[in-house]
Amino acid sequence: MRKYMSKSQRACDNCRARKSACRIDTAPPCRLCHLSRRECTFEAASRNTRAPAASAAHISPKNSTQEPANSDVTNQHNDSLNSGNAFFDQQGYILPGELPDPSAGFWLDQAMIDMDVQAFNHIDTSPNDTSVGHLGLPSPTALGNETTSVLCGLTGDMDPYLMQRYNFGPDNNFVFKRLAVRSMAQHVHPVQMLVSNIMDTEDNSGENSDTFRQQLEELVSLDVGVRLISLFFQFVYPHIPILPPAHSVEPERSNPSLLAALYLITLPFAGFDDYLSVQIAYDLPDAEKLWDLASDAVHRELHKADLSTLQTLILLLVAPPHKPLMPDYATKWSLVGTMVTVSQTLGLHFDPTHWYIHSTEIELRKRLSWAVKMVDVWHAAVLGRSCLIHDDDWLVPEPCLDDFSHESQTPFPAHFIHMYKLTIILHTALKTLFTLKAVQVLARDYESTLRKAQTLVEELNRWSSAASDIHCDSKDEDINLSGPLLLGGHIVKVLLFRAILRPFNALRSNVDTSSSTHERRELEARRLSRAGAKACVASFVAFTSNLESSWIHGFWPFCM
Repeated sequence: MRKYMSKSQRACDNCRARKSACRIDTAPPCRLCHLSRRECTFEAASRNTRAPAASAAHISPKNSTQEPANSDVTNQHNDSLNSGNAFFDQQGYILPGELPDPSAGFWLDQAMIDMDVQAFNHIDTSPNDTSVGHLGLPSPTALGNETTSVLCGLTGDMDPYLMQRYNFGPDNNFVFKRLAVRSMAQHVHPVQMLVSNIMDTEDNSGENSDTFRQQLEELVSLDVGVRLISLFFQFVYPHIPILPPAHSVEPERSNPSLLAALYLITLPFAGFDDYLSVQIAYDLPDAEKLWDLASDAVHRELHKADLSTLQTLILLLVAPPHKPLMPDYATKWSLVGTMVTVSQTLGLHFDPTHWYIHSTEIELRKRLSWAVKMVDVWHAAVLGRSCLIHDDDWLVPEPCLDDFSHESQTPFPAHFIHMYKLTIILHTALKTLFTLKAVQVLARDYESTLRKAQTLVEELNRWSSAASDIHCDSKDEDINLSGPLLLGGHIVKVLLFRAILRPFNALRSNVDTSSSTHERRELEARRLSRAGAKACVASFVAFTSNLESSWIHGFWPFCM
């Protein structure tokens, strides 16, 4: 650092103007000029701060009084305000003048200048040229599973619109001592992630991970785990495609909490494996212990959540209950809240299509976003809760066949896309007919209820027609994915008729001829609504009575 008030090591013009410390490591530019991208110059002449002797001689303490001195100070203060970037209005309030030049570096915090930059001494261009890995920070991987990132929100302490002025390096990182700001997108809405190195001496996460892995291997051996992973991609993955390809999931290297959840959800299909059907068909691992292990492990990861943490939460929520007669709905709904908050922390409510990340991670992020939306909506419907995800804070587009380039030749993308479309219909029904404010109005207004429900019924009928075509095309498949799809359609239709019948609860059954025209119209509307509900129930019963074997033994998501 330049010595204060040193004539031989004077501060640069920019630091002198700001009256800040001028820190030059080896040669100009100084840190302030480097961060603000200004030229570091030493051209301005030094100002003589002492008053001239001749001027001082005219000032006599005897001739001066306190009042003129105060008047001079006041005038000097007013002149400085009026000559700067502020002025007084007629009421005497200070109003801002012209905005400072964005290139002047006024947005820089002094802590950014005074930070320890020993790791940056060997570079001459930008501190961000330093690799993130050299500082012990998580580096972005193709799948993002090793990256612990926190989204910088619009109203948080780090404004994305201000941080987009940072001098990001070629790897889109601005590196501090033990954290980095990673630029994900620089569009209308800039997106940044705060990546921190949280490996403290008191952090025993590594020991916890080894402990959980040892407990997991005691429940499920490695050779059994490999076969369960294969069954997962055969039976569960087509419904919840939230994992990378099968060859990248290895029991020795994967997250213990994710493996425990994966084993838990795949145990019912062990009989479809030639080896497992003989070895563990009658001695399956304890599902309750797998649930407890996965739940405990994932809650210890919440302070440094990554994509594998979110994958674990999703699998726990779609896993069949290990106590079917006593399901723990309270725990399920609390897990939904945890899942939604973790997804927002990781920025999964944004559209990552144009982010500065690998295409594989873009695809994985989209699939996770769709799964989070589906789990939230279906759990809200089945448990009678309000959806935690709102359309105003959701920018992820609906899935299309182009999002499944590697699996376009398989039937699963079409089923998944139609399941998501059904989820959107259900979400609209919950917002339109089942919110508390909507019920306050619609519960006594059958005409408004029928008018709102008619649009949803027509949309559901169009969806059912398309879903039936998919079912006919997939009848010859060994694993038929249409069961959960058609079941979901029946569930949504039942919910719609529950809302339609709601306004008629207080209506009398018999109306005499002297009744008003309005009462007779209401009675006729109730009769038609009850007939439609009866047909809906009959169709649902026929569906459950004619379930195919490939459906019964398949995976049923959202069946709680």
